[in-house]
Amino acid sequence: MKVGKPVRVMAPGMTVTRAFYSEFNRVPGAPTGQRFSTDLVDVLCTAVYVVVSVPAYVLASMALAAAVYLRLAGALLLK
Repeated sequence: MKVGKPVRVMAPGMTVTRAFYSEFNRVPGAPTGQRFSTDLVDVLCTAVYVVVSVPAYVLASMALAAAVYLRLAGALLLK
């Protein structure tokens, strides 16, 4: 005599719900080899670079614009 297990019927919505819960109940861990202090130093270096380079670029641009303006104004006054 053969003993068979009862077939469990699953509604289509239950499959989606199970997949959703199995996907979002997992908590991703930090990748191996990643250190918070190294990332923090990288972020701070980038912030310092932006804080220093952007004003320097603006000042250099203004100095160049002033030099071009004075050169053109001087050339026009001499004519």
